[in-house]
Amino acid sequence: MFSRVSASELRALAGHMHKLTFSRGDVIIAQSEGADRLLLLADGYARRLRRGRDGVERYVETQACGATLSALHVTAGDPIYATAKCVTQTCAAYAMSTHTFRQQLRERPHLATQVIEGLSEDLRIKGSSFRTPLLAQRANDVNFAAVCVAATVESYYRSALNSVLNHRLSGLSSPLFPNMHVQVPARVAYIAGFKGLRALFDREIDPDKWDTHPTRVAVRVTNMVAPGIVMTPISSLLEACNVGHANPEPLMYRATRGLLPRGGREVIFGIGLNQLSDFFEERYRNVANAVVAGTAGSLSAGVVAGYFSHVPHNLSTYKLMNPNKPYPELFRMFVDKSVPEKIIPNALPKSMLPYVKATLACLIPRGVGVRTVQICGSFALLNGIIQMIEKDNRRRAGGGQPVSRGEEQPEPEAAPA
Repeated sequence: MFSRVSASELRALAGHMHKLTFSRGDVIIAQSEGADRLLLLADGYARRLRRGRDGVERYVETQACGATLSALHVTAGDPIYATAKCVTQTCAAYAMSTHTFRQQLRERPHLATQVIEGLSEDLRIKGSSFRTPLLAQRANDVNFAAVCVAATVESYYRSALNSVLNHRLSGLSSPLFPNMHVQVPARVAYIAGFKGLRALFDREIDPDKWDTHPTRVAVRVTNMVAPGIVMTPISSLLEACNVGHANPEPLMYRATRGLLPRGGREVIFGIGLNQLSDFFEERYRNVANAVVAGTAGSLSAGVVAGYFSHVPHNLSTYKLMNPNKPYPELFRMFVDKSVPEKIIPNALPKSMLPYVKATLACLIPRGVGVRTVQICGSFALLNGIIQMIEKDNRRRAGGGQPVSRGEEQPEPEAAPA
């Protein structure tokens, strides 16, 4: 705002400002409140968060020393675009009332011109969309009825694709929909757990309360991976339902097979279903409508999650089907099936063969296409059905045209200045 203002005009303005101090977590300005003062951040960092009409609080930007707060709203006293919170131990800002700022603009025509030039330059530089980092993605309130409907539909899709994938890995045929009386309620609890735990952790655990940046990052990462770890036992029960043809052990007992790699797979699945889907959806909103952005975001997250979760998924499946074999032997089995020796060049030294095969098996694992299609479809079905039901609920409740997670068109990011 003041980037084009001359030094003499800045000195004149400074004489009309007073200092304010804030502690970590204090709200410096609040969204939707009328702008009654202009603030210049002099020390510390302020994080801008905007709560959309869908109830989700999204990261806008982090502002440092020299940033102005409520600059675009102060002259008219308009509602503030986004909340600003202090995220360092202390923050200091210099404030000037709306009345005083207007008076200075009237009395100093050159100042008014320079302020307009500075704001125009800032508007050109800043983008027009949210760019929430992956670790800062926030959950909205969970509609458990919508989650249950979506998980019920998705459970049949998932069961069929799992049977196809198991056949691809083992060569053994199995029913497409085995033990659905167990799978459907377990899958509903599984998906509801992922959605509910994410919302719970986002609501109850605030990473900004910790003092150091590494600690805050660690808390955010923990919030992301915890749902996958917690939901691993239910996932184990679901996986055990699909391998009864190969492992005659009792259902509850064979569900314990492959627990460790399955836990890693569930962590990746949870991040993909929750944070990564939202992350990609935000990036598509500028070029597509709500439905397309939501679907494209889920599919993109599914590709990433499907690829990175496939190796632990393979090991988990092999352990379920071969409970008496140790993991090193199962990994060799996985490598041999993924990379036949006939595709390895004859010129390759024999001493390098095991390492090359293991690397290729991890980079291009057997069945990765089926697994990725399964995850993409699951994410698209789950997120799409949930958003569709929530959209209809808002339409019925509000009597008007609803706004879903992807439909709100964000104001230019320069507006929070």
